[in-house]
Amino acid sequence: MPEPTNPVLIHHLAPKNFLSFGPDNAGIDLKALNLFIGPNGCGKSNLIEAVSLMRSAPKEMRDVTRKGGGVAEWIWKGDPREPASVEWTVRNSQGSMLLRHYVAFRSVGQSFSLVDERIEDSELKLADASDVDFYYRYQQGRPLLNTIDRRKVKVLLTEADRSILVQRRDPEAYPELAWWLKITKGCEFIENGHSGRMRCSVNPRRRTCGMTPWKRISPILASS
Repeated sequence: MPEPTNPVLIHHLAPKNFLSFGPDNAGIDLKALNLFIGPNGCGKSNLIEAVSLMRSAPKEMRDVTRKGGGVAEWIWKGDPREPASVEWTVRNSQGSMLLRHYVAFRSVGQSFSLVDERIEDSELKLADASDVDFYYRYQQGRPLLNTIDRRKVKVLLTEADRSILVQRRDPEAYPELAWWLKITKGCEFIENGHSGRMRCSVNPRRRTCGMTPWKRISPILASS
């Protein structure tokens, strides 16, 4: 988890065609402490929903969308035929290069359908490189994993609509995936703007999770 000298965990968050965010949303840079202030309906809660969806990748993303009214309700009404996507970049325990996780989904027969997923470096390591290093790419149903010895291995997904974080957890072979799993299982605390109490996003009825001290995590605060 974040070191005390570098408390920023989530560096950038970019939902597109997602809830109230259209396809041209550039996203938002995040710091160690983030306070969202604005009138009702401006998108504060939707940013938090984007974090909730990404945190659910090691479990069931479809459960998050189901509780939110069904997957169709999570896709921007301006173009519901296009998939919704969320991308975030986070700190990397393996080095200074940030990691990027991207997921895209659509509604197929009112069910959650994962259409793309990528876990990769956020930037080119060499200026003349043609692509960033990646650890997993869904590739329109032809997924590839990059192992610790940098062999690209075709993956037979047991369930194509579930994140790779559910299906591959071996830290020896896939250290970046294991690190991402550790990140997404972390516990952020979200300020309830109406009651003013700090809530746990894993279990909103509890004041604390008992998993990780909240000061070690980048909190995201939202207030009306």
